[in-house]
Amino acid sequence: MQNTRWKRDLYEEPAQQRSIRDLYFELIDREIPFVGPVVVIDSSRTPDEVSAQIKRILKTFLTTGQIEEARGELTLL
Repeated sequence: MQNTRWKRDLYEEPAQQRSIRDLYFELIDREIPFVGPVVVIDSSRTPDEVSAQIKRILKTFLTTGQIEEARGELTLL
């Protein structure tokens, strides 16, 4: 972002991003009974690493119905 624009937006500041992330985690923890499980993906890694994690999570879910890395439990209705 630093090299593509002359000005950053408020939400692009690292401290603001951390604050927003913390608020999302609070919301997730509070609303899990309504939204179901949430998996947090660390996108600071390489695209190949992120992709491999997503594929592994999906493969596990599609073959076993389990989401091991999720916050909250899966509820089938």
